[in-house]
Amino acid sequence: FSPMSTTFESSESQCPLCGTGQVQGYYEAEEMMIGLRERFRYCKCSGCGSLRLMEPPADLSKYYPSEYYSYDWKAVKEGYATRLKRAFRRLRVLSVLEDPSTLGKIANLVRPAPKQIECLKGLGISRDDFILDVGCGVGAIVNELANAGFKHVRGIDPYLSKPILYDTGAAVETAELNERPRREEWDVIMISHVLEHLPRSADPFGDQVRD
Repeated sequence: FSPMSTTFESSESQCPLCGTGQVQGYYEAEEMMIGLRERFRYCKCSGCGSLRLMEPPADLSKYYPSEYYSYDWKAVKEGYATRLKRAFRRLRVLSVLEDPSTLGKIANLVRPAPKQIECLKGLGISRDDFILDVGCGVGAIVNELANAGFKHVRGIDPYLSKPILYDTGAAVETAELNERPRREEWDVIMISHVLEHLPRSADPFGDQVRD
């Protein structure tokens, strides 16, 4: 980040996270991940210390091309290419979400289950629950769950180039959360590493979350 003049005026001075109206500093950064080299302005909240993009692009899709790292569905598919790989993944997921077996514990020591799976521990979910993963990329986590025997798992991602249906039964759609059926359909809604990708720090769930 390159510091900018603190006299730069922003049309949105109030922090969407904490409500503070004061800015600690302004910064400018160049996009490097994709290579577009566009420059963007950020401001730092004096209240919570968060950085936010001051002028989000109207269309974010060009920043999530098909080669974006979370859209590598071939890598996900390769992880289930053999019966042994499938069994290994199933054991480690069930060792986290259900009673762990000795083999499951060993599998998690060799290669731990994804952190998103660990976050589901303690929720008391069953294999019959309806689980939705928001901003899932190509659906690596829902595929893990489907492979472990969870029957109703689905993922959505607004920038996915096309829908994906894995042979585990996991399905991924190109959609926003507000385009999905209302909350009665879902027992668990997962959202991981998504908020920082939204154009505004608004509530991404709306009325999809139970009281």
